[in-house]
This record gives sequence, structure tokens and C-alpha cells, in this order.
Amino acid sequence: MSADPRKALAPLSPRDVEKLGPPESWTYQRDGDRDISIHGWTLGEGTIEAPGTGELRRGTIVTVSLTTTGRLITSRIPCEGTRADKWQAESATAQFHETPQAAYQWLVNDSKGRLGAASKAAWVKACRAFRPMAEFAVERID
Repeated sequence: MSADPRKALAPLSPRDVEKLGPPESWTYQRDGDRDISIHGWTLGEGTIEAPGTGELRRGTIVTVSLTTTGRLITSRIPCEGTRADKWQAESATAQFHETPQAAYQWLVNDSKGRLGAASKAAWVKACRAFRPMAEFAVERID
């Protein structure tokens, strides 16, 4: 029997979250909306860097996180910086979701109808990190 990606992950099983380690608190800063403050775990992160010349580099960081209450948070942060410095965020978008399907659909919609490279990396890592999402890493056709 398959898990249903349209169902909420809550309530979380202690057995499933113990492998994630202790939860942490942080805030996703969003442009044009209130920031999202969460207590939970980062399940997956994906980064893509645009090809460029010289010292300037540009890229995008996508994360999939899980709150202690079972909600998923997806975020996309475009960044830029020099090769010698840490990246600086240009802007950010983030959204919370009640179901894995909603989180996945946000990643697809945020990338104009397809799962971009950074989003795919973050999604696959998240699914591998958290057992209740393991089946959602791939689309299964029987």
C-alpha cells in the first residue's frame, strides 16, 4: 500500500523524527509578505549556480523543511556574490504546506511549471531524509 501525498504528515511519529536530530528554530525572510518563523528540521537543500564570468556569481538555493507540527516549508532564495565572499540573498519566497503534494506543487509552480534542478535536488534529499516521504521521491507507475 502506498502513502498518499495528499494527506498531512501530522501527527509526526517520534520514531520518524528521532533520526533528524534535535529541531532548530529559524526564520525565512520573505519579500512582500510576513516572514515565516519555524521550529523544525531542514530535510533537503538544492543549489544551482548560473554560469558567469569574472568574480560575480549568481545562483538559487531551494530548501524543503519540516516543522515539529508536521507542516512542510518550501523556500527559494536567489543569491549573488563574489567568488571570495559568501552569497547574499537578493529576495526570497517561502510557503508552508499541509501535505507533501502541496509542497511539491509549489516547487513546480515556482519554477514555471517544471521541477528545476535546485528544486529537484532539495525534494529528493527531503524524501530520502524523512521516511514518511520516501515514496514521493519518484513518480511510481504500476
